[in-house]
Amino acid sequence: MIVAFTTRFLPIAFSNAGNIFTSINPELELAARNLGATQATTVHKITVPLVQRGLISGWLLVFILSVRELSCAILLYTNNTQVISTALFQLVTEGSYERVAALGIVMLAIIFTTIGIAYKFLGRDFMLEKG
Repeated sequence: MIVAFTTRFLPIAFSNAGNIFTSINPELELAARNLGATQATTVHKITVPLVQRGLISGWLLVFILSVRELSCAILLYTNNTQVISTALFQLVTEGSYERVAALGIVMLAIIFTTIGIAYKFLGRDFMLEKG
């Protein structure tokens, strides 16, 4: 299940990360190197602060997509590998809509808590497009 989710969503994460790294002007790093900073200092003080918010928001997007993913999970579902989306699907097929609603609220609480933690540490505008 982990391999399936990784192969399903890793391209989205790497595409997002690639776009973030290409948006950084390489002259910033070159200027730091010309002023005597080491490669580690340049990465720590220039590159990481510039890409941190974008990478975290990209991985947050992947997390939200993976929590509600059904197509891969339904194909690989066994009793030992049940995830929230397959549990919701199973409850819907059984007609237990009260339990579907309760589990859906739990899923939303997990997602909103994760987003709330990201807001707390990165600020409310970390997912907004600047420009």
